[in-house]
Amino acid sequence: MALKRPRTRAEGEPAGYLFEEEGPGRVPLFSADHPVLDDQLLSVSRLEASDMGYVNTILLGYLQESAPITGRLGLARVGVPWASRFGLEARG
Repeated sequence: MALKRPRTRAEGEPAGYLFEEEGPGRVPLFSADHPVLDDQLLSVSRLEASDMGYVNTILLGYLQESAPITGRLGLARVGVPWASRFGLEARG
């Protein structure tokens, strides 16, 4: 098993806050770790993490639904060049 570097604490003001409970217009935010790579995945879908091989998925809280950049909420299927199936198996 690969040794992972400890995560450092962010400095400065937070970019935002999470809600502790679900509610209208809120989506869950999950965190998962890759078992080999030193990588953390943040996603609104628990299934995306497991489909991409991530483990230790936990619910961090809830986000206010918003997509100011893409205008699209939810997952988009994309190919990952270094993997034969990751990213294309996501169920949303």
